[in-house]
Amino acid sequence: MSLPLEAIRDITAALTHEPNLAVLLQRILQHAQRLLGAPDGVVYLWDEAEQTLLPQAWVGHADWLRTTRFKCGEGIAGAVAEQRLGCLANHYQRTPYAVPHAIQSHPITAALAEPLFYRTHLLGVMVLYQHEPGHRFTPADQDLLALFAGQAALAIGHDHLVQESQTQLAMLTQTN
Repeated sequence: MSLPLEAIRDITAALTHEPNLAVLLQRILQHAQRLLGAPDGVVYLWDEAEQTLLPQAWVGHADWLRTTRFKCGEGIAGAVAEQRLGCLANHYQRTPYAVPHAIQSHPITAALAEPLFYRTHLLGVMVLYQHEPGHRFTPADQDLLALFAGQAALAIGHDHLVQESQTQLAMLTQTN
């Protein structure tokens, strides 16, 4: 087994045992960054009621990100959510995905994004960024992030199932 696949296996094992969603998302992002050598990144979760992507974990972004929301089709995260396909943008600032306030606060040169699916349900989107001129993502990086995103989505989906069962259990004990 090659090193990236071993890393994904080890990461997946560690992630499935994290009971706190905020910590889980931060760990997912940190592992993805390390795996792909990306200095910055964001994990967005899909809010079904609002029909938006909400940033839940990030590294290397200012506090403006906390209040940022993306609808389907907006920015690289929204485009990935809408198309339900990953995206590799090595000339980020020249793409239709470039978000003006992101460009102003960070000299983003490349972005790599993958949707997070649990079964067929969109959970969110993970986006990694490069800033140094000449640092690019490759199709192999995209394949690796897609593989990792699938495993990360399983961990997030597992967390959602645990939360739902705890809620159901609490409701049952209240009625008895």
